[in-house]
Amino acid sequence: MSRRRNRGGVDEARRLLQTFHSRSDEGRLAEHSWGPHEMWAVGSGVQVLYSSDKIDPGDPSDRGGVWKGYFHDQDPDTLVYLPPAKAKRLLKGGAALDRCYPEWPEAMTWLGSADGYTLDCDGRIVERKLDGRQGGGLQLWGFPCMRGFSGCMDLVAAPATGGREGDAVLWCGPNLTIDWPGIDG
Repeated sequence: MSRRRNRGGVDEARRLLQTFHSRSDEGRLAEHSWGPHEMWAVGSGVQVLYSSDKIDPGDPSDRGGVWKGYFHDQDPDTLVYLPPAKAKRLLKGGAALDRCYPEWPEAMTWLGSADGYTLDCDGRIVERKLDGRQGGGLQLWGFPCMRGFSGCMDLVAAPATGGREGDAVLWCGPNLTIDWPGIDG
């Protein structure tokens, strides 16, 4: 089976990098050539935890460059996708809400380290910690929505250097956006 690739451009990723971090081209852009072939929706997003060195919108004296923890409350229509093996364990025999076969973009924008998330899995609230840390572990990335929602973005927790496809987490929703001062929807 050949893999399709979303040709989401480097220019869009660079624009997102500049607006999210609210400074010039500092930060990271990554060209990715990996990604799980299939992802299953296991529930709706409740919250994403991440750390970033972006300028803190709640601190007028912050110029960026200092790592701080953030959380993003999600709209209930944002779905959380996992690779099939992890999804099956979480669903415990239940059916996935949706399945997708991602066309991963050629470039993603680094937002920070992926520290954890909470989701609603068929009425059961599930919290997961992720091993995000400065420069290693799972990182939080943003890219243009691959599900066709106009003007929206997707999030993925993935390692900066590739590999570990089975640990990826994908968030997709019709109102999910990434801009200054952060993630919305």
